[in-house]
Amino acid sequence: MGLLTKLMCLRANRIYRVSAGLIGKLTSLQEMWIESEMDDRTQFVKALGKLTKLRVLRIRLSNYEPDERPNRGLLDCLHNLHKIQMVDIYASSGKKSVMWEVGHVSPKCLRHLCLQTLKFCRFPMWLNSSFLPNLCYLELQVMALMVQDMETLGRLPELNYLKLDSDYIATVSTGGTSGDVYFLKLRIFKAPRSFVWFDLHNIICNEKAIMPSLESLKFTVHVRFLRDANLLRFDKQLGFGNLGRISLQKVKADIYCAGAHIKEVEEVVSGTLEEYLFKELKLTSTVLVLISKR
Repeated sequence: MGLLTKLMCLRANRIYRVSAGLIGKLTSLQEMWIESEMDDRTQFVKALGKLTKLRVLRIRLSNYEPDERPNRGLLDCLHNLHKIQMVDIYASSGKKSVMWEVGHVSPKCLRHLCLQTLKFCRFPMWLNSSFLPNLCYLELQVMALMVQDMETLGRLPELNYLKLDSDYIATVSTGGTSGDVYFLKLRIFKAPRSFVWFDLHNIICNEKAIMPSLESLKFTVHVRFLRDANLLRFDKQLGFGNLGRISLQKVKADIYCAGAHIKEVEEVVSGTLEEYLFKELKLTSTVLVLISKR
């Protein structure tokens, strides 16, 4: 045990199960990759809070946890990890652990945060530039996003990769003055289930107002929604022109056709997306994927 207390790196899969009691004694750990079983999740969280030297943490949640308290505690304990730089939490079962309001998380040295397994009912209050000024990489699931939530994300000064999974439209809005710049260093933006809307609120500004460094964009278009909102010709409303045109190289749009007529789908694809993305923005790499769901 004396030698184990000096251990700096631990990588264990499901074959090599490590007890929570042992983990709590590995106080020199700087990097840990581990699988957390459902029956010892609470004890594991308590042990994790003792690893104050930890810099890299990757956790596989092997089983779905119907009780949210252990999952909430998993994030709550991060405030003890003052040196943490990378947190990656994912599930082997593919199921999502629904997260409600969670505690305060503010390790300012955190650079990489992947929480795709944990689904928040609303945007976490601690996810802002004051608490996370060095955050570069973020994967996040939120049931509903408000305009101000996107503004908060846009103010993260070092963010260069963002994968955002939401059940509703992701509106990227300036909402401030003409001098504001949002998502200054963002290069890759993925919203695999959301329709992304860039809104300047009629503010007159240059093309660097939103995502001036963006290189790759992925989002979803629901043709039925556009039809109901009378926005089939949505190129101007979508607001691609507000992005940094020089940097943008690749756009992938998944087009959901359920509930829409073929003519409406054609208008969105050929009359709007292809014409606008190829001719006006002069993109050389654009992928349009038609997805029909009944």
